[in-house]
Amino acid sequence: MVYIPSRDLSDYQYSGYENRFATQQKPTSVSAFSTLDAKYNYKLRASLGLYVGVNNLFDYNQGSEGSSPLLFDDEGGYDVTYIYAPLRGWLIYAGFDWAF
Repeated sequence: MVYIPSRDLSDYQYSGYENRFATQQKPTSVSAFSTLDAKYNYKLRASLGLYVGVNNLFDYNQGSEGSSPLLFDDEGGYDVTYIYAPLRGWLIYAGFDWAF
């Protein structure tokens, strides 16, 4: 589990707007969040094992829970610089370990 506390993004020079018309300021105070990763290993033999896992089990991501990563400046220019949380949801994976 990774826990990120709430914080003031203005400490990191985050400032800008939600849209190109500079009508709505981006929030600079963001809430705390956490992500959880899990992995299970199963040993078939001494030299062979299987595993399955998931990253970001609770599917937390900035786009659905917070604000878009797009940041507009005073002139309407934009950049993808407003990133304070994961941008992708959960990820499931599987594989094997083979020692030879």
